Amino acid sequence: MVALAIEKTGGDKSKLPAALRSVTGGKGEPILVGEWKKAKELIDAGKEIDYKPASGNLKFDENGDVPGNYALFKIGAKDFEFVQTMK
Repeated sequence: MVALAIEKTGGDKSKLPAALRSVTGGKGEPILVGEWKKAKELIDAGKEIDYKPASGNLKFDENGDVPGNYALFKIGAKDFEFVQTMK
């Protein structure tokens, strides 16, 4: 998602927040995981895309957060260790 947003901005970091919302905003051609070439062609042509990551749809709110529930884990000695659920 970040790489697609960077492509959309042409590398202008100041435009990255808006581009992140744009590439996942629900408007434009759906782009699935692994469709980099298709996404890049659409971006280069000035068309809107809607990236659909494996984790599910991402819609940023006005604060730049993606609403929903998340779990935080840390890497333990032998496995991942649960830290907390975040809402």
